[in-house]
Amino acid sequence: MASLFIAFSVFIVSVAINGLVIVLSHKHNIAIDDIKSGSKIENRKKYKNRKSHKNPTPRAGGLGIVLSFLTGAWFFEFNLYFVLITLLIFAIGFYEDIKHNVTPRLRLCLIAGVACLMLLGLDNAVILNIGFNLPLFIAVPFTIFAVTGLTNSINIIDGVNGLSSSISIVALFFLAGFAYFYNDFLIFNLCAVMGAAILGFFVWNFPKGRIFLGDGGAYFSGFTMAFISILFVNRNEGVSPWFPAVIFAYPIVDTLFSMYRRKFISKKSSLMADNLHLHTLIFKRLSRKNHKVLMYIIPTVVLFDIAAGYAHANTLVLPLLAISFALVYIYFYNAIVSFRGKKTLFRRFKK
Repeated sequence: MASLFIAFSVFIVSVAINGLVIVLSHKHNIAIDDIKSGSKIENRKKYKNRKSHKNPTPRAGGLGIVLSFLTGAWFFEFNLYFVLITLLIFAIGFYEDIKHNVTPRLRLCLIAGVACLMLLGLDNAVILNIGFNLPLFIAVPFTIFAVTGLTNSINIIDGVNGLSSSISIVALFFLAGFAYFYNDFLIFNLCAVMGAAILGFFVWNFPKGRIFLGDGGAYFSGFTMAFISILFVNRNEGVSPWFPAVIFAYPIVDTLFSMYRRKFISKKSSLMADNLHLHTLIFKRLSRKNHKVLMYIIPTVVLFDIAAGYAHANTLVLPLLAISFALVYIYFYNAIVSFRGKKTLFRRFKK
């Protein structure tokens, strides 16, 4: 009961701080996502074409999430090193939200570097098993790769109102539920605080998009959830290492498919941002309304998460679920591509 009360308090703090951030960002023109200005390191026309909103909007939602998370961390006395490292990852993204001058490649390197720092000071944070045991010299770089990938993927899917935050909330809900089932109250409290902090942001972000998550919020959320997942699996032998992979299947599959599409179809850098993600195509070709995109994605995500919950200990079934989700994603993507002319869109890829 005390945990739920603290989580509710974190939610209230998050709502209040994000509301304040909206007012102050507009008043002082700080961390504003303005479709007219674009970025210093990107072509302005391409930047504008990737947007699904019309008005200048604060992209400092991560600030409210972080400050409210710190409130819960203080009550629960979370590991200080863990908290400080997550603040460092937030700072990297928040700097980009303000300055818009850090290249994607440099951001990925910085995230990987911070992941190394986490592994140096946090026990039980290395992925040692993926269905079979990994030697340490492979496990450490694989963990850094996985954490960096999930951190970036939460940012990549942050393209329409509520998508990234709702995916995170659903994932944290399932992780918290099974943490409670296994009497792992550290993980339960971490999930409760993190979920409440993101929910407080979600209230302002969905459906009207009054504030955006920004790189700071996305990196903080993805990085923190990545290590929560690793700790949960390592602390509970009954949980398969593939369980978090299915829980976060949407951002993982979307990121991997986007990298493949850019590299082998568009013949461009896999790190180059574009407006051809699944959620963007749904917005442009099916819903035409930003907030309605969630209705096409979240039900499928929840369905697979429920299936993953039933098979959370089965390392044979969970990889099949992950592959099944990838096939559903590709099928749905191809169906939308075919809608109104397949050739037209593939010509657009090649340009």
